[in-house]
Amino acid sequence: MGWLIMAFVDFPIFFAYFPLVDHASGHVFALVAIMFGGVEWALVGLVFDFAWSSISRKLVLRGTKNV
Repeated sequence: MGWLIMAFVDFPIFFAYFPLVDHASGHVFALVAIMFGGVEWALVGLVFDFAWSSISRKLVLRGTKNV
């Protein structure tokens, strides 16, 4: 079911770029889809990376003992 969550994250970006390439050829549509999708997933990755780094930093600091 994890893929279903990511499908809901990926689906809304379609409405942003579809009007731009509505009457374009298949190659232009594919390039724009790759470009928009890549930017979107890069931002999703940055959010998850930032969240994980802040959580793991708190866990590491909590696990260390003062000498």
